Amino acid sequence: QHASRDSTNLYCLVFFKDKRVIEDAYVTRVRANGIVVIVPRYGVENIIFFPATTFTYDDHEQTLTSAAEPTLVFRMFMKVTVGICIDKTKPLDRQLQLVCVDPPVGDGASFTSTTTTTTTT
Repeated sequence: QHASRDSTNLYCLVFFKDKRVIEDAYVTRVRANGIVVIVPRYGVENIIFFPATTFTYDDHEQTLTSAAEPTLVFRMFMKVTVGICIDKTKPLDRQLQLVCVDPPVGDGASFTSTTTTTTTT
């Protein structure tokens, strides 16, 4: 099981090596410090971390609400647009990095794609 997971991670890293892709994703879990999203096109599931000081977590409603204007609310099964690239800050431990592009949060506002791939749903 670990070999299969590691193999999948390796091939994802090879595929996204020199790419910056913008794709549709769905929120599968809401946490106090971010959201877990799945990108159906690539089968990638990852967490997008948000600054804890700017978001409020509601455990009962399973929502993450921003304190800034305009108010953003992240819920389970919500459709978002994410940017996918490789995090190159640690040369020996490269990982996929997902940022929330729409609605723009953090680094997602300045994310640009290097591919011309578009999705239609």
